[in-house]
Amino acid sequence: MFTVTASTHAADANQYFAGSLAFPNGEVEYFQASLDHWDIQQYTESWRAQLAKVSSGGPVGVLLTNVQDPESANFFRGWTIYNPGDGFFYLQDGLFFVDELPAGWSLDDPSTFAEERETVTEEGHQISEWRIDEADIDPYRSIVVTDAML
Repeated sequence: MFTVTASTHAADANQYFAGSLAFPNGEVEYFQASLDHWDIQQYTESWRAQLAKVSSGGPVGVLLTNVQDPESANFFRGWTIYNPGDGFFYLQDGLFFVDELPAGWSLDDPSTFAEERETVTEEGHQISEWRIDEADIDPYRSIVVTDAML
C-alpha cells in the first residue's frame, strides 16, 4: 500500500515536520514540510482530498509537501499524481513556481497546479516517476500521522 506519513515528533520546536511517501515496492522518499503557513492537519486533509479525487477517477491530484505563505513564496513543492485511466497512478516530484501557476490556482485544490503529464524532457531524457497500482491507494488508510521520528 502507498502511504504518506507526517511525523509530529519535534515539529513545534522546528517549525517543520518530517514526512515520507512509502511506495508498495518498499522504496521511501522523505521530505520536510514547513509549518509557517499550513499545520499538519491542513497538509493531511489536503493529501486525503487529492487521493480521493484521483481514486474516484479524477485525472490529476497534487500532494503538496511544502507550503509557504503564497504572498511571499517563490514556489511550492509536491508530488503530482496522474490518473490516465490505465489502472495505475503515476507520481512525479516537482516544484510549482508561483509566477508560473495557471490562472485560478488555489491552495484549496492543489490539482489546479498540475500541468499535463510529460514523460520525456525537451532534451529527450526520461522523467523520473513512480507507477502505483490504483488498488494500492486508499484515501483513508494511505495518510498516516505519527509521533515517531522518521
